[in-house]
Amino acid sequence: MKQMLVAGALILGLVACGGNKVGGGGGSTTYPYNPDASATESTDTRTPYRGDWVWTAKLPDGSYTSGVLVISERGQSAAAAKNGGAGQNAPCADAGCTSINVNAFDFGLIYSQVASSGPQLVALLGDPASEANRVEMIDTDGKVSTNAQGRAVLSGAGKAGTQAARVAFVQINSDANVGGRIDAVVTPELLAEVKAAADAVAAQSLQALPSSLDGKSMLK
Repeated sequence: MKQMLVAGALILGLVACGGNKVGGGGGSTTYPYNPDASATESTDTRTPYRGDWVWTAKLPDGSYTSGVLVISERGQSAAAAKNGGAGQNAPCADAGCTSINVNAFDFGLIYSQVASSGPQLVALLGDPASEANRVEMIDTDGKVSTNAQGRAVLSGAGKAGTQAARVAFVQINSDANVGGRIDAVVTPELLAEVKAAADAVAAQSLQALPSSLDGKSMLK
């Protein structure tokens, strides 16, 4: 499994991403590109979900664990995983996410999981310190939505480590980060947005991704 090198630091400020655009021709270079869940690999050559995302998981005790995900390359298509974006994730080093834990990088994926009930839009974040993934999430409706601030949002029930969690991701930008560099911009306002998206998840049931569908086969 190839691990992309990650450099850079979390920059304080705010950069807004554009609206959510789905689909497009094979030769399109327009971003953001945030396709809905699909059981079929797209012929579109763009990197799905490219850019920086801030994520948070609301735990059963009401606390949050948060971090940053950078998607920088297209995932490799697999039998049970399609249209994936691959990159790196890291947790915040403090509650306000003013910096990231540079010693805790691991893989990050957003992709379509092919299941018997239909395709599901899934986010999967690895954790170098644990056999359990840092975060697993199945989006509530299989579509990337847009919040009141115009940013793309994924949200649904899942897990943070071994705990049930309400999970959300908000896209900060759709820039191509060469080498998987994390240069995400997180402000208190942006952190509040992603927490609000997690709060809005209706169900907090434990959702585990079966090992045969864990998406890691997408990593090149």
